[in-house]
Amino acid sequence: MDAPTTTGRRVRLDNDSHAISSGHGSGSILIGSVVAAAGVLPLLRALEIITTGRVHAPLWVVGWIGGIFVVGGLFAIVLGLAGVRRARRAAARRLESPDRPEVWDREWDPEAVADGSLRRAVQGVVAASFFVAFLVPFAWWAFLSGKGPTMVKVITGVFVLIAVLVVCTAGLRLARTVRFGESRLRLPHFPLRPGEQVELRLEVAGDLSELEHVDCELRFVEEVWEITTRGNNERTQQRVRYALWQSECKVEAPSYLEAGGGTIPLAIQLPPDQPELTTHVSGDPTRYWELEVRVARAGLDYVGAFQLPVYGTGTESREAWREPVVAGG
Repeated sequence: MDAPTTTGRRVRLDNDSHAISSGHGSGSILIGSVVAAAGVLPLLRALEIITTGRVHAPLWVVGWIGGIFVVGGLFAIVLGLAGVRRARRAAARRLESPDRPEVWDREWDPEAVADGSLRRAVQGVVAASFFVAFLVPFAWWAFLSGKGPTMVKVITGVFVLIAVLVVCTAGLRLARTVRFGESRLRLPHFPLRPGEQVELRLEVAGDLSELEHVDCELRFVEEVWEITTRGNNERTQQRVRYALWQSECKVEAPSYLEAGGGTIPLAIQLPPDQPELTTHVSGDPTRYWELEVRVARAGLDYVGAFQLPVYGTGTESREAWREPVVAGG
Protein backbone atom coordinates (compact mmCIF):
# COMPACT_ATOMS: atom_id res chain seq x y z
CA MET A 1 0.00 0.00 0.00
CA ASP A 2 1.32 3.42 -0.93
CA ALA A 3 1.86 6.01 1.79
CA PRO A 4 -1.36 7.94 2.51
CA THR A 5 -1.80 11.62 1.70
CA THR A 6 -3.55 13.43 4.54
CA THR A 7 -5.27 16.80 4.73
CA GLY A 8 -7.08 18.53 7.57
CA ARG A 9 -8.82 21.16 5.43
CA ARG A 10 -12.60 21.50 5.50
CA VAL A 11 -13.80 20.37 2.06
CA ARG A 12 -17.36 20.36 0.77
CA LEU A 13 -18.47 17.00 -0.61
CA ASP A 14 -21.36 15.91 -2.77
CA ASN A 15 -24.78 15.89 -1.11
CA ASP A 16 -25.24 12.14 -1.29
CA SER A 17 -25.67 11.27 2.37
CA HIS A 18 -24.59 7.83 3.58
CA ALA A 19 -25.68 8.44 7.14
CA ILE A 20 -28.78 7.16 8.87
CA SER A 21 -29.42 10.17 11.04
CA SER A 22 -32.18 11.33 13.33
CA GLY A 23 -32.85 14.35 11.13
CA HIS A 24 -36.36 13.02 10.36
CA GLY A 25 -38.75 13.14 13.29
CA SER A 26 -41.69 15.09 14.62
CA GLY A 27 -40.75 18.07 12.46
CA SER A 28 -41.02 15.97 9.31
CA ILE A 29 -44.40 14.67 10.44
CA LEU A 30 -45.70 18.22 10.97
CA ILE A 31 -44.35 19.57 7.68
CA GLY A 32 -45.54 16.49 5.79
CA SER A 33 -49.04 16.86 7.22
CA VAL A 34 -49.24 20.50 6.10
CA VAL A 35 -47.91 19.70 2.61
CA ALA A 36 -50.25 16.73 2.14
CA ALA A 37 -53.23 18.78 3.33
CA ALA A 38 -52.36 21.53 0.82
CA GLY A 39 -52.60 19.01 -2.02
CA VAL A 40 -56.00 17.60 -1.11
CA LEU A 41 -58.10 20.48 -2.46
CA PRO A 42 -56.46 20.63 -5.92
CA LEU A 43 -56.71 16.85 -6.17
CA LEU A 44 -60.42 16.88 -5.32
CA ARG A 45 -60.97 19.69 -7.84
CA ALA A 46 -59.20 17.74 -10.56
CA LEU A 47 -61.31 14.68 -9.84
CA GLU A 48 -64.38 16.96 -10.00
CA ILE A 49 -65.45 15.88 -6.54
CA ILE A 50 -65.41 19.61 -5.88
CA THR A 51 -66.76 21.62 -8.83
CA THR A 52 -66.78 25.15 -7.42
CA GLY A 53 -63.99 27.58 -8.09
CA ARG A 54 -62.35 28.69 -11.31
CA VAL A 55 -59.21 26.95 -12.56
CA HIS A 56 -56.59 28.50 -14.84
CA ALA A 57 -55.02 25.27 -16.08
CA PRO A 58 -56.19 21.92 -17.42
CA LEU A 59 -57.63 19.67 -14.74
CA TRP A 60 -54.84 17.14 -15.25
CA VAL A 61 -52.28 19.82 -14.35
CA VAL A 62 -54.27 20.78 -11.24
CA GLY A 63 -54.56 17.12 -10.25
CA TRP A 64 -50.87 16.56 -10.93
CA ILE A 65 -49.93 19.42 -8.60
CA GLY A 66 -52.27 18.15 -5.90
CA GLY A 67 -50.95 14.61 -6.25
CA ILE A 68 -47.35 15.79 -5.94
CA PHE A 69 -48.15 17.60 -2.70
CA VAL A 70 -50.09 14.65 -1.25
CA VAL A 71 -47.44 12.06 -2.17
CA GLY A 72 -44.58 14.28 -1.00
CA GLY A 73 -46.32 15.04 2.27
CA LEU A 74 -47.10 11.39 2.96
CA PHE A 75 -43.48 10.49 2.21
CA ALA A 76 -42.28 13.10 4.72
CA ILE A 77 -44.70 11.69 7.30
CA VAL A 78 -43.35 8.16 6.76
CA LEU A 79 -39.77 9.40 7.16
CA GLY A 80 -40.77 11.28 10.29
CA LEU A 81 -42.43 8.23 11.86
CA ALA A 82 -39.34 6.14 11.08
CA GLY A 83 -37.16 8.83 12.66
CA VAL A 84 -39.30 8.88 15.79
CA ARG A 85 -39.09 5.09 16.17
CA ARG A 86 -35.33 5.17 15.56
CA ALA A 87 -34.82 7.93 18.12
CA ARG A 88 -36.89 6.11 20.73
CA ARG A 89 -34.92 2.90 20.26
CA ALA A 90 -31.68 4.88 20.56
CA ALA A 91 -32.92 6.58 23.74
CA ALA A 92 -33.78 3.22 25.30
CA ARG A 93 -30.38 1.75 24.42
CA ARG A 94 -28.64 4.86 25.74
CA LEU A 95 -30.33 4.48 29.12
CA GLU A 96 -29.03 0.89 29.29
CA SER A 97 -25.47 1.69 28.12
CA PRO A 98 -24.82 5.45 28.51
CA ASP A 99 -21.03 5.05 28.19
CA ARG A 100 -21.16 2.94 25.01
CA PRO A 101 -22.26 5.21 22.14
CA GLU A 102 -21.54 2.45 19.62
CA VAL A 103 -24.59 0.66 21.06
CA TRP A 104 -27.13 3.48 20.77
CA ASP A 105 -25.74 5.96 18.23
CA ARG A 106 -26.74 3.74 15.30
CA GLU A 107 -27.92 0.17 14.82
CA TRP A 108 -24.60 -1.23 13.62
CA ASP A 109 -23.83 -4.69 12.30
CA PRO A 110 -20.83 -5.63 14.50
CA GLU A 111 -19.36 -7.88 11.78
CA ALA A 112 -19.49 -5.74 8.65
CA VAL A 113 -20.77 -2.56 7.02
CA ALA A 114 -22.47 -2.68 3.65
CA ASP A 115 -22.92 -0.49 0.58
CA GLY A 116 -24.69 -0.87 -2.74
CA SER A 117 -28.02 -2.24 -1.53
CA LEU A 118 -30.74 -2.53 -4.16
CA ARG A 119 -33.15 -0.77 -1.81
CA ARG A 120 -30.97 2.36 -1.66
CA ALA A 121 -30.52 2.37 -5.45
CA VAL A 122 -34.27 2.07 -6.01
CA GLN A 123 -34.87 4.89 -3.52
CA GLY A 124 -32.57 7.07 -5.61
CA VAL A 125 -34.53 6.26 -8.77
CA VAL A 126 -37.83 7.03 -6.99
CA ALA A 127 -36.46 10.36 -5.71
CA ALA A 128 -35.27 11.28 -9.21
CA SER A 129 -38.67 10.34 -10.66
CA PHE A 130 -40.42 12.50 -8.06
CA PHE A 131 -38.19 15.46 -8.98
CA VAL A 132 -39.09 15.02 -12.66
CA ALA A 133 -42.79 14.76 -11.78
CA PHE A 134 -42.52 17.96 -9.76
CA LEU A 135 -41.24 19.80 -12.86
CA VAL A 136 -44.08 18.66 -15.14
CA PRO A 137 -46.56 21.46 -14.25
CA PHE A 138 -43.84 24.10 -14.61
CA ALA A 139 -42.83 22.67 -17.99
CA TRP A 140 -46.45 22.83 -19.13
CA TRP A 141 -46.70 26.45 -17.99
CA ALA A 142 -43.38 27.45 -19.57
CA PHE A 143 -43.55 25.64 -22.91
CA LEU A 144 -47.08 24.38 -23.63
CA SER A 145 -49.55 26.85 -22.15
CA GLY A 146 -48.56 29.68 -24.46
CA LYS A 147 -48.47 32.01 -21.46
CA GLY A 148 -45.04 31.26 -20.02
CA PRO A 149 -42.83 34.37 -19.66
CA THR A 150 -39.29 34.20 -20.98
CA MET A 151 -37.81 34.16 -17.48
CA VAL A 152 -40.02 31.20 -16.54
CA LYS A 153 -38.82 29.34 -19.63
CA VAL A 154 -35.19 30.00 -18.75
CA ILE A 155 -35.58 28.93 -15.11
CA THR A 156 -37.57 25.85 -16.06
CA GLY A 157 -34.99 24.94 -18.69
CA VAL A 158 -32.22 25.09 -16.08
CA PHE A 159 -34.18 22.81 -13.76
CA VAL A 160 -34.83 20.39 -16.63
CA LEU A 161 -31.08 20.13 -17.15
CA ILE A 162 -30.65 19.50 -13.42
CA ALA A 163 -33.34 16.81 -13.65
CA VAL A 164 -31.43 15.09 -16.46
CA LEU A 165 -28.30 15.07 -14.28
CA VAL A 166 -30.26 13.70 -11.29
CA VAL A 167 -31.83 10.93 -13.40
CA CYS A 168 -28.46 9.97 -14.91
CA THR A 169 -26.85 9.84 -11.46
CA ALA A 170 -29.65 7.64 -10.09
CA GLY A 171 -29.45 5.40 -13.15
CA LEU A 172 -25.68 5.03 -12.77
CA ARG A 173 -26.06 4.01 -9.13
CA LEU A 174 -28.70 1.45 -10.07
CA ALA A 175 -26.45 0.09 -12.84
CA ARG A 176 -23.55 -0.27 -10.38
CA THR A 177 -25.81 -2.04 -7.90
CA VAL A 178 -27.01 -4.50 -10.53
CA ARG A 179 -23.46 -5.01 -11.84
CA PHE A 180 -21.60 -5.45 -8.53
CA GLY A 181 -24.33 -6.28 -6.03
CA GLU A 182 -24.09 -5.38 -2.36
CA SER A 183 -20.52 -5.00 -1.10
CA ARG A 184 -19.53 -5.74 2.48
CA LEU A 185 -16.57 -4.39 4.40
CA ARG A 186 -15.62 -6.93 7.06
CA LEU A 187 -14.52 -5.51 10.42
CA PRO A 188 -11.75 -7.08 12.55
CA HIS A 189 -13.66 -6.12 15.72
CA PHE A 190 -16.41 -3.82 16.93
CA PRO A 191 -16.16 -0.95 17.45
CA LEU A 192 -13.07 0.46 15.79
CA ARG A 193 -10.99 2.76 17.99
CA PRO A 194 -9.20 6.04 17.14
CA GLY A 195 -5.45 5.65 16.61
CA GLU A 196 -5.74 2.03 15.44
CA GLN A 197 -4.16 0.42 12.41
CA VAL A 198 -7.20 -1.45 11.08
CA GLU A 199 -7.12 -4.45 8.73
CA LEU A 200 -10.36 -4.57 6.72
CA ARG A 201 -11.59 -6.98 4.03
CA LEU A 202 -13.72 -5.74 1.14
CA GLU A 203 -16.04 -8.40 -0.31
CA VAL A 204 -17.45 -7.69 -3.79
CA ALA A 205 -19.70 -10.08 -5.69
CA GLY A 206 -19.14 -8.50 -9.13
CA ASP A 207 -16.21 -8.88 -11.52
CA LEU A 208 -13.09 -7.13 -10.19
CA SER A 209 -10.49 -9.17 -12.04
CA GLU A 210 -7.57 -7.73 -14.04
CA LEU A 211 -7.05 -4.78 -11.74
CA GLU A 212 -3.85 -2.91 -11.01
CA HIS A 213 -4.77 -0.93 -7.92
CA VAL A 214 -7.58 0.24 -5.69
CA ASP A 215 -7.96 3.90 -4.66
CA CYS A 216 -9.21 4.58 -1.14
CA GLU A 217 -10.16 7.71 0.74
CA LEU A 218 -10.77 7.73 4.47
CA ARG A 219 -12.56 10.84 5.66
CA PHE A 220 -14.42 12.26 8.62
CA VAL A 221 -17.73 13.73 7.45
CA GLU A 222 -19.95 16.35 9.02
CA GLU A 223 -23.50 16.83 7.70
CA VAL A 224 -25.24 20.13 8.43
CA TRP A 225 -28.34 21.99 7.31
CA GLU A 226 -27.48 25.17 5.42
CA ILE A 227 -29.79 27.99 4.37
CA THR A 228 -28.95 29.92 1.22
CA THR A 229 -30.53 33.21 0.14
CA ARG A 230 -30.89 34.11 -3.52
CA GLY A 231 -31.15 37.53 -5.14
CA ASN A 232 -34.93 37.69 -4.74
CA ASN A 233 -34.60 36.91 -1.01
CA GLU A 234 -35.79 33.37 -1.61
CA ARG A 235 -34.38 31.09 1.11
CA THR A 236 -33.70 27.40 0.55
CA GLN A 237 -32.49 24.76 3.00
CA GLN A 238 -30.37 21.80 2.04
CA ARG A 239 -28.30 19.08 3.67
CA VAL A 240 -24.59 19.64 3.00
CA ARG A 241 -21.63 17.32 3.65
CA TYR A 242 -18.14 18.48 4.62
CA ALA A 243 -14.97 16.46 5.04
CA LEU A 244 -13.15 17.69 8.15
CA TRP A 245 -10.26 15.24 7.72
CA GLN A 246 -9.15 13.18 4.70
CA SER A 247 -6.50 10.61 3.91
CA GLU A 248 -5.97 9.10 0.45
CA CYS A 249 -4.08 5.92 -0.35
CA LYS A 250 -3.57 3.44 -3.18
CA VAL A 251 -3.70 -0.32 -2.60
CA GLU A 252 -2.25 -2.93 -4.94
CA ALA A 253 -5.01 -5.31 -6.00
CA PRO A 254 -4.38 -8.98 -5.10
CA SER A 255 -3.61 -11.27 -8.01
CA TYR A 256 -6.10 -13.94 -6.98
CA LEU A 257 -9.25 -11.94 -7.77
CA GLU A 258 -11.54 -13.80 -10.15
CA ALA A 259 -14.43 -12.85 -12.40
CA GLY A 260 -16.90 -14.12 -9.80
CA GLY A 261 -15.82 -11.58 -7.20
CA GLY A 262 -13.38 -11.76 -4.35
CA THR A 263 -11.93 -10.17 -1.24
CA ILE A 264 -9.56 -7.19 -1.21
CA PRO A 265 -7.56 -6.56 1.99
CA LEU A 266 -7.47 -2.91 3.02
CA ALA A 267 -5.36 -1.40 5.80
CA ILE A 268 -6.23 2.04 7.19
CA GLN A 269 -4.68 4.14 9.91
CA LEU A 270 -7.17 6.02 12.09
CA PRO A 271 -5.97 9.28 13.68
CA PRO A 272 -5.85 9.72 17.48
CA ASP A 273 -8.98 10.53 19.47
CA GLN A 274 -9.96 14.19 18.96
CA PRO A 275 -13.17 16.05 19.96
CA GLU A 276 -13.72 17.39 16.46
CA LEU A 277 -13.36 13.88 14.96
CA THR A 278 -15.88 12.08 17.17
CA THR A 279 -18.58 9.93 15.59
CA HIS A 280 -22.11 11.07 16.38
CA VAL A 281 -24.50 9.68 13.76
CA SER A 282 -27.62 10.50 15.78
CA GLY A 283 -26.49 14.05 16.54
CA ASP A 284 -27.09 17.33 14.79
CA PRO A 285 -24.82 18.01 13.06
CA THR A 286 -24.31 14.40 12.02
CA ARG A 287 -20.68 13.22 12.16
CA TYR A 288 -19.18 9.92 11.04
CA TRP A 289 -16.15 8.19 9.52
CA GLU A 290 -16.46 7.05 5.91
CA LEU A 291 -14.23 4.94 3.68
CA GLU A 292 -14.71 5.38 -0.07
CA VAL A 293 -13.26 2.72 -2.36
CA ARG A 294 -12.86 3.27 -6.11
CA VAL A 295 -11.78 0.67 -8.66
CA ALA A 296 -11.20 1.76 -12.26
CA ARG A 297 -11.95 -1.01 -14.75
CA ALA A 298 -13.09 -1.47 -18.33
CA GLY A 299 -16.71 -0.40 -18.64
CA LEU A 300 -18.36 0.48 -15.35
CA ASP A 301 -16.11 1.52 -12.46
CA TYR A 302 -16.72 0.20 -8.97
CA VAL A 303 -17.44 2.80 -6.27
CA GLY A 304 -18.34 1.95 -2.68
CA ALA A 305 -18.75 4.15 0.40
CA PHE A 306 -18.79 2.56 3.84
CA GLN A 307 -19.64 4.24 7.13
CA LEU A 308 -17.26 3.02 9.85
CA PRO A 309 -18.13 2.46 13.54
CA VAL A 310 -15.23 4.42 15.04
CA TYR A 311 -15.79 5.33 18.69
CA GLY A 312 -13.27 6.56 21.25
CA THR A 313 -13.23 5.86 24.97
CA GLY A 314 -11.41 8.95 26.27
CA THR A 315 -12.66 12.26 27.65
CA GLU A 316 -12.35 13.83 24.18
CA SER A 317 -15.10 11.60 22.85
CA ARG A 318 -17.29 11.85 25.93
CA GLU A 319 -17.49 15.63 25.54
CA ALA A 320 -19.19 15.11 22.15
CA TRP A 321 -21.74 12.65 23.58
CA ARG A 322 -23.21 14.98 26.16
CA GLU A 323 -26.25 15.94 24.05
CA PRO A 324 -29.31 13.90 25.09
CA VAL A 325 -31.13 11.75 22.53
CA VAL A 326 -34.63 13.20 22.14
CA ALA A 327 -37.33 11.00 20.67
CA GLY A 328 -38.67 12.43 17.46
CA GLY A 329 -35.68 14.62 16.65
